[in-house]
Amino acid sequence: MQNDNWLNKLKERPDLAPDPKFIQSLRNRVIAHKKTSKKNTYLPIFVMTSVISILAILIILTLPTAEERQTLIYQTAGESCANKEESKIVGSWEVIGKEERALYRVSDQHKNKIVKHRPMTFSELNELLYDEKNQYGVEDFAGYKIGDTITIRDVVRDITYDDDQNLSKVKFNTHQNAYTLLVFKGDVRSRIEVNNRVTFQFKVVPLIDCFKYETLEIVRKWEEGVYPTIDDYLIKKK
Repeated sequence: MQNDNWLNKLKERPDLAPDPKFIQSLRNRVIAHKKTSKKNTYLPIFVMTSVISILAILIILTLPTAEERQTLIYQTAGESCANKEESKIVGSWEVIGKEERALYRVSDQHKNKIVKHRPMTFSELNELLYDEKNQYGVEDFAGYKIGDTITIRDVVRDITYDDDQNLSKVKFNTHQNAYTLLVFKGDVRSRIEVNNRVTFQFKVVPLIDCFKYETLEIVRKWEEGVYPTIDDYLIKKK
């Protein structure tokens, strides 16, 4: 009200000095108008926090599991692999590491051989390991590469179970005087029977990390002292 009276007087007398309280009230209005709402100040922080939380959750969800990490290690092969052991070529051999593990070198003809991926017997699987160019067995499945899956369909010839070790040995004939033996944890006699045809799937992995020599994942596990269950590889009939 006092400010309104002063404005009326200002109309009558233009030379009248300004009212200090009125001027201060105008300043307060301007300052109050420029103040930022606290709600608006915290909104971007809340949004950023939410985005960071979502990204953290996504990163955790995309981290590989222990099994996936193991698969990644098995699939690592080639010159760019970290911690690769030293090797040297000695004639037809490649000698690897301090233990000097000697492996026959694989010919390009064998590496580039085209093979139809289909269910096969253990006898046919062994034939994939024969390098026709060099005329000897190699650690490389012709027509397959690391990361591929090999399907085996064969007839069980014998099953033995060791109760003390809780291990089963499953026998398959490969040649006239040879056989393939699979070792599984637990008693498999309730899962498969002698003289029945069964189907397995095995992943191809590096025989030695960082090198392109191949083996089956189940063989790598045996070498590490791990005996998987038969259900890790057995394909159930539908």
